[in-house]
Amino acid sequence: GAAIASCAVVSVILLMPHATIALLSVAKIGSWTTQVLPPEYTFANYGKIFSGPRFLDPVRNSAVMAAVSAFAALAFGIASAYLLTRYRFRARWVMTVLLLVPWSLPGTVLAFQVVEAFTQPSFLTAGQTLAGSFWLLPAIYFLRNMPLVMRAAQVNLQQLDVTLESAARSLGASWITTMRRVVLPLIAPGAIAGALLAFALGLGEFVASIVAYVLSNRPISIQIEQSMRQGDLGTAAAYGTILVIAVGAALAWMPATSRHSGQN
Repeated sequence: GAAIASCAVVSVILLMPHATIALLSVAKIGSWTTQVLPPEYTFANYGKIFSGPRFLDPVRNSAVMAAVSAFAALAFGIASAYLLTRYRFRARWVMTVLLLVPWSLPGTVLAFQVVEAFTQPSFLTAGQTLAGSFWLLPAIYFLRNMPLVMRAAQVNLQQLDVTLESAARSLGASWITTMRRVVLPLIAPGAIAGALLAFALGLGEFVASIVAYVLSNRPISIQIEQSMRQGDLGTAAAYGTILVIAVGAALAWMPATSRHSGQN
């Protein structure tokens, strides 16, 4: 009983900032001064956001960029985890360190490095430059969050007995069939959980976004900062509430998705 009560108190304390943002998003700015709760409420801030592309674009940009980076991290993370777990080669530990380095770097440092690296055309970008393009931020989100997916998949692969793959191959299954029917279903819960966490982090990424964003890919975190700088606290709170709901939905879906994947 005491443990439950303590958890409830801590949960309320942790949720109070989120509740305050939600109240600010529907409060009539200027009317809420010394009162405990806003005396007047309005949905004008949300109406402004959904009134046209100018205000809705940051929400759409964040969703698209976070989804693209999460899907890329899922594919590359599983491939990297399989390579590092199932094969032994001389530079394996070097490759592991290189793949994990982006997660250890501050977001601003990583963003500066990516911007500098892709200012000039290269073979990695098919002769194009990513500087000033929409796809620069998804690339940064991918590099920053991919280690989460890789480590999640790697933990599951280390727990998967390699003899299961050998048995499938001895029964005539090809490598692709073995991956599709044996390996991927068993490591999917951890990999999907890592991808959803990467998606949630991408939605609210600010420290890297502030370095590399342009008008065409302005994310919701940057729009919140700009709204606050302009003194539009109500709109900033409305954006913040949308972001909290989106991140919460992604994290809440994570265990349900993992359980479903594990049962298949």
